[in-house]
Amino acid sequence: MTSGPAESVFEPISPNPFIVGNAVRDPSMFFGREAEFTLVKKRFSESKHGSLMVFCGERRSGKTSILLQIQQGRLGPEFVPVLIDMQAMAVQGEVEFFTRICGQISKQLGGPEQQLISPDFGETSKPSATFLQFIDSVLEQHPSRKLVLLFDEYELFEDKIDSGALTMDVLLILSSLMESSPVYLVFTGSQHVEERQQEYWGILHKAHEYRHISYLDREDAVRLIQDPVQGRVTYADGLVDRIIRLTAGHPFYTQAVCQRLVDVLNEERANTATDDMVTTVVDQIVQNPFPQMTFLWETLERDQKLALALLAQALEDGAEFATAKGLAQSIRQGGYPLRLDHAVLATSLEALFQQEFLTKNHEREPGYAFRMELWRQW
Repeated sequence: MTSGPAESVFEPISPNPFIVGNAVRDPSMFFGREAEFTLVKKRFSESKHGSLMVFCGERRSGKTSILLQIQQGRLGPEFVPVLIDMQAMAVQGEVEFFTRICGQISKQLGGPEQQLISPDFGETSKPSATFLQFIDSVLEQHPSRKLVLLFDEYELFEDKIDSGALTMDVLLILSSLMESSPVYLVFTGSQHVEERQQEYWGILHKAHEYRHISYLDREDAVRLIQDPVQGRVTYADGLVDRIIRLTAGHPFYTQAVCQRLVDVLNEERANTATDDMVTTVVDQIVQNPFPQMTFLWETLERDQKLALALLAQALEDGAEFATAKGLAQSIRQGGYPLRLDHAVLATSLEALFQQEFLTKNHEREPGYAFRMELWRQW
């Protein structure tokens, strides 16, 4: 049991400290990922010229939050981190694209003493040359610092190139800049690098390292559950473990469950979180799932949805894992009007495992289970 306030004195927890729906900007609410920050700093500090790091992961795994922490100085004062949100950058050409990046660099360096003025691209027919000259001036004015360009959702380069807003030259320029100058790139995006249009992505082959961003480890998940309400909430024995079983330490779902739990505590004017309260939270989520859950569900193929539904039913009796063969048998025994044979189920389950919905054992006929109990109950 964690330490907490006396139950006789109720103080509402306001504002609710848990963050749902937005990337985490507040360093005090960001937990874990120390290995990622250490790796980026080590790789970039050791390289005389630029290099590229790629953070891959499914939606809501915390990739953007990592970039926001780097932007706020997590790597140290020797780096100048500049965040470029590809989703928010509705540009109509390379001039506008380079202008936005130069503006962000100027803003990040800031201060009148810097005397750093964004270039005027209107006077040149070669915006790439103007951009490179600007970068050179930044590096000359800050010889002891390293420029780090953080590109969130790098896949959107493809959309902008396909729509004609940008050309492939933009990626070639970034690649050349990285190779010839102490300019460092961090890309975040989907882990499915194999799905990218290869003719666009020669720069990805120059990445120093790919880093998979996934669930928090247990220690960081415990901190995320407890630290934001330390001294204000007491968790009943075993309750923290139950929350971790529900969310598997996924940062978004852990924050979401804890946010709902704080709302219940405030409604009941209580400072001790109980099993019944968590059950109430789970019931709320099952009846009214988060939009992110619904969106993710809709991205799945029909056979994958059916496989998840069958698996949820098969695991209701407390079984730890269920196999594709067992699910196929349940279809026959239940008389379900489904055309899903063993091979289709096995393929669907393995795809869901790769997408981190499921875990699996390593038997000859692998068994699968939900990684997050919350999803099984939903």
